[in-house]
Amino acid sequence: MKATSKSMRSIIYGIFTIAVIAAFINIEKTWFDQEEPAVLSVEVDHVTVPSKDNFNMNSQLRFIVNKGQAGEDAKYHVEGAGHTVLFYKDKVEFRKTVSATEKNEIVLQFDGANQNPIIEGVDKLRGVANFFKGSDQNNWQTNVPTYGSVLYKELYPGIDMAYIGDRGGLESEFYVSPGIDYHQIELNYDGIKSKEIREDGALVLETELGELVENTPIAFQEINGIRHDIDVQYALLDNKNIGFELGSYNMEFPVIIDPLLMFGRVVEGASGGGEFAEDVAIDSEGN
Repeated sequence: MKATSKSMRSIIYGIFTIAVIAAFINIEKTWFDQEEPAVLSVEVDHVTVPSKDNFNMNSQLRFIVNKGQAGEDAKYHVEGAGHTVLFYKDKVEFRKTVSATEKNEIVLQFDGANQNPIIEGVDKLRGVANFFKGSDQNNWQTNVPTYGSVLYKELYPGIDMAYIGDRGGLESEFYVSPGIDYHQIELNYDGIKSKEIREDGALVLETELGELVENTPIAFQEINGIRHDIDVQYALLDNKNIGFELGSYNMEFPVIIDPLLMFGRVVEGASGGGEFAEDVAIDSEGN
Protein backbone atom coordinates (compact mmCIF):
# COMPACT_ATOMS: atom_id res chain seq x y z
CA MET A 1 0.00 0.00 0.00
CA LYS A 2 2.85 2.38 0.88
CA ALA A 3 4.59 1.49 -2.38
CA THR A 4 1.39 2.22 -4.28
CA SER A 5 0.96 5.56 -2.47
CA LYS A 6 4.56 6.52 -3.23
CA SER A 7 4.08 5.58 -6.88
CA MET A 8 0.92 7.71 -7.09
CA ARG A 9 2.74 10.68 -5.56
CA SER A 10 5.53 10.30 -8.14
CA ILE A 11 2.99 10.31 -10.97
CA ILE A 12 1.22 13.38 -9.56
CA TYR A 13 4.51 15.23 -9.08
CA GLY A 14 5.51 14.31 -12.64
CA ILE A 15 2.24 15.61 -14.08
CA PHE A 16 2.53 18.80 -12.02
CA THR A 17 6.12 19.36 -13.22
CA ILE A 18 5.13 18.91 -16.87
CA ALA A 19 2.20 21.33 -16.41
CA VAL A 20 4.48 23.97 -14.86
CA ILE A 21 7.04 23.63 -17.67
CA ALA A 22 4.31 23.85 -20.31
CA ALA A 23 2.83 26.94 -18.67
CA PHE A 24 6.29 28.60 -18.50
CA ILE A 25 6.95 27.88 -22.16
CA ASN A 26 3.57 29.33 -23.10
CA ILE A 27 4.17 32.47 -21.02
CA GLU A 28 7.66 32.90 -22.48
CA LYS A 29 6.36 32.49 -26.03
CA THR A 30 3.59 35.05 -25.43
CA TRP A 31 6.08 37.53 -23.98
CA PHE A 32 8.44 37.18 -26.94
CA ASP A 33 5.57 37.47 -29.42
CA GLN A 34 4.63 40.81 -27.89
CA GLU A 35 8.12 42.27 -28.11
CA GLU A 36 9.39 43.85 -31.29
CA PRO A 37 12.77 42.50 -32.37
CA ALA A 38 15.77 44.77 -32.10
CA VAL A 39 18.13 45.45 -34.96
CA LEU A 40 21.74 44.27 -34.86
CA SER A 41 24.66 45.92 -36.65
CA VAL A 42 27.99 44.26 -37.26
CA GLU A 43 29.52 46.44 -39.96
CA VAL A 44 29.16 50.20 -40.05
CA ASP A 45 29.78 50.54 -43.81
CA HIS A 46 26.51 48.75 -44.42
CA VAL A 47 25.02 50.43 -41.36
CA THR A 48 22.75 47.62 -40.15
CA VAL A 49 21.59 44.10 -40.49
CA PRO A 50 17.91 44.99 -40.26
CA SER A 51 15.14 43.02 -38.61
CA LYS A 52 13.68 40.43 -40.97
CA ASP A 53 10.40 42.34 -40.63
CA ASN A 54 11.96 45.12 -42.72
CA PHE A 55 11.98 42.78 -45.71
CA ASN A 56 8.31 41.90 -45.35
CA MET A 57 6.51 43.78 -48.10
CA ASN A 58 3.59 44.44 -45.74
CA SER A 59 5.75 45.60 -42.84
CA GLN A 60 6.49 49.10 -41.63
CA LEU A 61 10.07 50.27 -42.05
CA ARG A 62 12.02 51.47 -39.01
CA PHE A 63 13.62 54.91 -39.03
CA ILE A 64 16.63 54.69 -36.70
CA VAL A 65 18.18 57.67 -34.91
CA ASN A 66 21.83 58.12 -35.90
CA LYS A 67 24.02 58.03 -32.80
CA GLY A 68 27.22 57.78 -34.83
CA GLN A 69 26.69 54.37 -36.43
CA ALA A 70 25.80 56.00 -39.77
CA GLY A 71 28.48 58.68 -39.91
CA GLU A 72 28.46 62.12 -38.35
CA ASP A 73 25.91 64.18 -40.28
CA ALA A 74 22.95 61.90 -41.00
CA LYS A 75 20.05 62.36 -38.57
CA TYR A 76 18.19 59.10 -39.26
CA HIS A 77 18.57 56.03 -41.45
CA VAL A 78 16.38 53.17 -42.62
CA GLU A 79 16.95 49.80 -44.33
CA GLY A 80 14.87 48.23 -47.08
CA ALA A 81 15.36 45.82 -50.01
CA GLY A 82 19.14 46.01 -49.87
CA HIS A 83 19.24 49.80 -49.57
CA THR A 84 20.44 52.03 -46.77
CA VAL A 85 18.67 55.39 -46.85
CA LEU A 86 20.21 58.23 -44.85
CA PHE A 87 18.33 61.40 -43.99
CA TYR A 88 20.33 64.62 -43.70
CA LYS A 89 19.09 68.16 -43.19
CA ASP A 90 19.85 69.12 -46.78
CA LYS A 91 19.60 65.82 -48.67
CA VAL A 92 18.59 62.17 -48.70
CA GLU A 93 21.03 59.45 -49.76
CA PHE A 94 20.04 56.05 -51.17
CA ARG A 95 22.95 53.60 -50.89
CA LYS A 96 23.07 50.12 -52.32
CA THR A 97 26.07 47.78 -52.03
CA VAL A 98 26.23 44.43 -53.78
CA SER A 99 29.99 43.85 -53.42
CA ALA A 100 33.22 45.79 -52.95
CA THR A 101 33.12 46.76 -56.63
CA GLU A 102 29.34 46.95 -57.14
CA LYS A 103 27.75 49.82 -55.31
CA ASN A 104 25.60 52.80 -56.08
CA GLU A 105 24.64 56.02 -54.31
CA ILE A 106 21.82 58.33 -55.32
CA VAL A 107 21.62 61.74 -53.67
CA LEU A 108 18.30 63.59 -53.60
CA GLN A 109 18.50 67.30 -52.91
CA PHE A 110 15.58 69.70 -52.61
CA ASP A 111 16.65 72.66 -54.70
CA GLY A 112 15.67 76.03 -53.28
CA ALA A 113 14.72 74.48 -49.95
CA ASN A 114 15.53 75.50 -46.39
CA GLN A 115 19.05 74.15 -45.74
CA ASN A 116 18.47 73.85 -42.01
CA PRO A 117 14.97 72.45 -41.42
CA ILE A 118 13.91 70.82 -38.17
CA ILE A 119 14.02 67.01 -38.52
CA GLU A 120 12.30 64.81 -35.98
CA GLY A 121 11.13 61.23 -35.60
CA VAL A 122 7.38 60.63 -35.39
CA ASP A 123 5.46 57.61 -34.07
CA LYS A 124 8.10 56.07 -31.82
CA LEU A 125 8.24 52.27 -32.07
CA ARG A 126 8.79 49.82 -29.22
CA GLY A 127 11.75 48.13 -30.91
CA VAL A 128 15.24 49.58 -30.43
CA ALA A 129 18.47 49.20 -32.41
CA ASN A 130 21.88 48.05 -31.14
CA PHE A 131 25.15 48.55 -33.01
CA PHE A 132 28.24 46.59 -31.96
CA LYS A 133 31.44 47.45 -33.83
CA GLY A 134 34.63 45.78 -32.63
CA SER A 135 35.42 44.79 -29.05
CA ASP A 136 35.63 48.32 -27.63
CA GLN A 137 32.31 49.02 -25.91
CA ASN A 138 32.97 52.76 -26.21
CA ASN A 139 32.26 52.37 -29.93
CA TRP A 140 28.94 50.61 -29.38
CA GLN A 141 25.52 52.25 -29.63
CA THR A 142 22.73 50.51 -27.73
CA ASN A 143 19.01 51.07 -27.18
CA VAL A 144 18.87 53.47 -30.13
CA PRO A 145 15.26 54.69 -30.65
CA THR A 146 13.33 53.81 -33.81
CA TYR A 147 10.37 55.61 -35.37
CA GLY A 148 7.63 54.98 -37.89
CA SER A 149 8.38 58.14 -39.88
CA VAL A 150 10.66 61.17 -40.15
CA LEU A 151 9.30 64.72 -40.49
CA TYR A 152 11.06 67.70 -42.12
CA LYS A 153 9.42 70.88 -40.79
CA GLU A 154 9.37 73.91 -43.12
CA LEU A 155 11.40 72.20 -45.83
CA TYR A 156 10.06 74.97 -48.03
CA PRO A 157 8.16 78.01 -46.72
CA GLY A 158 4.72 76.64 -45.85
CA ILE A 159 5.62 73.07 -46.89
CA ASP A 160 6.52 70.19 -44.58
CA MET A 161 7.63 66.75 -45.77
CA ALA A 162 7.55 63.34 -44.12
CA TYR A 163 9.09 59.99 -45.04
CA ILE A 164 7.01 56.96 -44.08
CA GLY A 165 7.84 53.28 -44.56
CA ASP A 166 4.78 51.45 -45.79
CA ARG A 167 3.52 48.91 -48.35
CA GLY A 168 7.01 47.66 -49.11
CA GLY A 169 8.16 51.11 -50.15
CA LEU A 170 9.41 54.45 -48.88
CA GLU A 171 6.66 57.00 -49.06
CA SER A 172 7.30 60.74 -49.03
CA GLU A 173 4.46 63.13 -48.30
CA PHE A 174 4.55 66.86 -48.96
CA TYR A 175 2.13 68.88 -46.80
CA VAL A 176 1.32 72.13 -48.56
CA SER A 177 -0.31 74.77 -46.38
CA PRO A 178 -3.32 76.79 -47.62
CA GLY A 179 -2.38 79.45 -50.18
CA ILE A 180 1.20 78.14 -50.60
CA ASP A 181 2.63 77.52 -54.07
CA TYR A 182 3.58 73.83 -54.41
CA HIS A 183 5.79 74.69 -57.40
CA GLN A 184 8.53 75.44 -54.87
CA ILE A 185 9.18 71.69 -54.67
CA GLU A 186 12.08 70.69 -56.92
CA LEU A 187 13.67 67.24 -56.71
CA ASN A 188 17.28 67.07 -57.89
CA TYR A 189 18.60 63.49 -58.26
CA ASP A 190 22.37 63.02 -58.53
CA GLY A 191 24.18 59.72 -59.15
CA ILE A 192 21.76 58.35 -61.74
CA LYS A 193 22.38 57.49 -65.39
CA SER A 194 19.04 58.84 -66.60
CA LYS A 195 15.46 59.53 -65.55
CA GLU A 196 12.16 59.38 -67.35
CA ILE A 197 8.46 59.73 -66.67
CA ARG A 198 6.71 56.61 -67.94
CA GLU A 199 3.38 56.55 -69.74
CA ASP A 200 1.70 55.35 -66.54
CA GLY A 201 3.05 58.43 -64.72
CA ALA A 202 5.77 56.69 -62.70
CA LEU A 203 9.24 58.24 -62.39
CA VAL A 204 12.01 55.80 -63.33
CA LEU A 205 15.58 56.48 -62.16
CA GLU A 206 18.14 54.40 -64.04
CA THR A 207 21.19 53.50 -61.93
CA GLU A 208 24.28 51.37 -62.38
CA LEU A 209 22.50 48.56 -60.48
CA GLY A 210 19.09 48.77 -62.10
CA GLU A 211 15.96 50.89 -61.83
CA LEU A 212 14.60 52.77 -58.87
CA VAL A 213 10.90 53.50 -59.38
CA GLU A 214 8.82 56.29 -57.86
CA ASN A 215 5.20 55.28 -58.38
CA THR A 216 2.67 57.60 -59.97
CA PRO A 217 2.00 60.25 -57.31
CA ILE A 218 -1.35 60.94 -55.72
CA ALA A 219 -2.65 64.20 -54.25
CA PHE A 220 -5.69 64.96 -52.13
CA GLN A 221 -7.34 67.30 -49.65
CA GLU A 222 -9.44 66.67 -46.56
CA ILE A 223 -12.32 69.15 -46.47
CA ASN A 224 -14.94 68.86 -43.72
CA GLY A 225 -13.94 65.24 -43.15
CA ILE A 226 -14.28 64.30 -46.81
CA ARG A 227 -11.32 63.33 -48.98
CA HIS A 228 -11.07 65.00 -52.37
CA ASP A 229 -8.60 63.49 -54.85
CA ILE A 230 -6.64 65.86 -57.06
CA ASP A 231 -5.12 65.18 -60.47
CA VAL A 232 -1.32 65.16 -60.18
CA GLN A 233 1.67 64.15 -62.26
CA TYR A 234 5.45 64.46 -62.23
CA ALA A 235 6.85 67.33 -64.28
CA LEU A 236 10.30 67.46 -65.88
CA LEU A 237 11.40 71.05 -65.33
CA ASP A 238 13.57 73.16 -67.62
CA ASN A 239 16.55 72.76 -65.25
CA LYS A 240 16.14 68.93 -65.44
CA ASN A 241 14.79 68.74 -61.90
CA ILE A 242 11.55 66.94 -61.10
CA GLY A 243 8.50 68.82 -59.87
CA PHE A 244 4.75 68.26 -59.70
CA GLU A 245 1.81 69.54 -61.67
CA LEU A 246 -1.60 69.50 -59.99
CA GLY A 247 -5.10 69.96 -61.32
CA SER A 248 -7.51 72.44 -59.78
CA TYR A 249 -8.04 72.32 -56.00
CA ASN A 250 -9.27 74.52 -53.15
CA MET A 251 -6.44 76.86 -52.15
CA GLU A 252 -8.13 77.54 -48.80
CA PHE A 253 -7.29 74.05 -47.53
CA PRO A 254 -4.02 72.08 -47.19
CA VAL A 255 -3.07 69.66 -49.94
CA ILE A 256 -0.99 66.48 -49.63
CA ILE A 257 1.25 65.26 -52.48
CA ASP A 258 2.22 61.63 -52.03
CA PRO A 259 4.85 59.83 -54.17
CA LEU A 260 5.93 56.28 -53.24
CA LEU A 261 9.41 54.86 -53.88
CA MET A 262 8.94 51.13 -54.43
CA PHE A 263 11.87 49.23 -52.88
CA GLY A 264 10.30 46.05 -54.19
CA ARG A 265 10.86 47.26 -57.75
CA VAL A 266 14.61 47.70 -57.28
CA VAL A 267 16.79 45.27 -59.25
CA GLU A 268 18.60 43.18 -56.63
CA GLY A 269 22.17 41.94 -56.71
CA ALA A 270 23.21 38.35 -56.09
CA SER A 271 24.20 38.93 -52.48
CA GLY A 272 20.87 40.49 -51.53
CA GLY A 273 22.10 44.01 -50.98
CA GLY A 274 25.40 43.76 -49.16
CA GLU A 275 24.32 43.22 -45.54
CA PHE A 276 26.37 40.66 -43.66
CA ALA A 277 25.80 38.80 -40.38
CA GLU A 278 27.49 35.63 -39.18
CA ASP A 279 25.01 34.91 -36.42
CA VAL A 280 21.83 36.39 -34.95
CA ALA A 281 20.26 35.29 -31.66
CA ILE A 282 17.56 36.41 -29.22
CA ASP A 283 18.58 36.92 -25.59
CA SER A 284 16.50 36.47 -22.43
CA GLU A 285 15.19 40.05 -22.70
CA GLY A 286 13.93 39.63 -26.26
CA ASN A 287 16.76 41.64 -27.91
